[in-house]
Amino acid sequence: MEAQKIKPFTVFLCRCSGACIVILEKCPTQVTKYSTMGTILLITAVMASLSGGYFFFTAFRQIYLAIAFGMFWGVVIFSLDRYLVTSMGVNQSKKFINVLPRVFLAICLGIVVAKPLELKLFEHEIKTELANIKNQLHGEMRSSNAEIAQMDSTTRRLENEKGRLHITLSEKKKELDNSETDYYNEIKGKNSTTTTGEIGIGPEAKRKNNIRIQTEKEYEKLKEKVTLREKEINDEMKDLHQKVKDRDKNLQGEAENYEGPLAEIEALSSLTSKKIILKLANIFLTLIFILIETAPVLVKLSQTKGLYEELLEAHEKENIKNIQGNSDFQDYEKKIEEKRKKSQYNGEVIYDEQIKNKIWRRKTEFDLEVIEKQYNNRLQKLENENLVQQLYEEIIKSLKTEELFDIKRQ
Repeated sequence: MEAQKIKPFTVFLCRCSGACIVILEKCPTQVTKYSTMGTILLITAVMASLSGGYFFFTAFRQIYLAIAFGMFWGVVIFSLDRYLVTSMGVNQSKKFINVLPRVFLAICLGIVVAKPLELKLFEHEIKTELANIKNQLHGEMRSSNAEIAQMDSTTRRLENEKGRLHITLSEKKKELDNSETDYYNEIKGKNSTTTTGEIGIGPEAKRKNNIRIQTEKEYEKLKEKVTLREKEINDEMKDLHQKVKDRDKNLQGEAENYEGPLAEIEALSSLTSKKIILKLANIFLTLIFILIETAPVLVKLSQTKGLYEELLEAHEKENIKNIQGNSDFQDYEKKIEEKRKKSQYNGEVIYDEQIKNKIWRRKTEFDLEVIEKQYNNRLQKLENENLVQQLYEEIIKSLKTEELFDIKRQ
């Protein structure tokens, strides 16, 4: 049976799914499956590119860098998706322990791709919510200003208290000055309404001195109290002013800089917590992207072994066997070459050449027997499929022709 030619664009889609085109051309019924899988991978990569580019532009506002990052992100997602599909064989897909990490990774990729596109789809609602959040921050600033006004009222009250303390202190100072003047006039013997007119320290002078000393103590005590109270008031007012100033500065900075992808994600979270419709729409959109991302893996998980998989498995086993056989033959040929260099008789060399040719012919006959046995076993399972019968005869015929040609040439 001759291989059917596949259209170039279909070949591109099949290559996206990781299929071997040479084998797939001999299985025309399998082309649709792998081209569809490649289409899903390609669409996911394009959506990931748009998603990553928009997210980068939202963060940095650089259009060219956003385009470059979007292309890079699309290639990354495409490579990961293609790896998930190509690394999971049909037999391996039946093992749950091997499938689970791939499904989990596909779900994570779906969420990563979906989030930036969600921000774009709900852009209008997000901008409205961002404005509301900024207004709330400004409202907290106005509340802060009210606290400042209340603090100013408290400050004025404390200032009045300090003024009263200063007045009391001034009165006590005046009283101290009068007691000192009266005392010194008494000991100098000056005549006044408050002195006796006697010079020296008499009983009256001692009494007035005691009054002066007591008044001075009261003044110092009152002065210390006023100074301490003033310091407490000043420290308290300074702390209040600094706290309000720092809070106002922080709120102002938050209100002005409340933008970017993180702010939009927070706004979207706030919206979904308030409105059940938006929450359901957000969940539904995320599930769509997860379904798109996991679709190739789920298809690979649910598919059965077809003609393409049979031929691919046989091709891989044949390659492994040929590699092993060629390796053994090359090792023996190397030994012959080494022995030829050491050999002193041409007859021994000719004998070794004959042995080498016999081994090669035996290897060829053994390879043909193994291939015939393998395909006979498969044909017993697929005896009703004429397509496999024709393909088998063609492959066996071509292999025998090539091997016999090699033997005659030697």
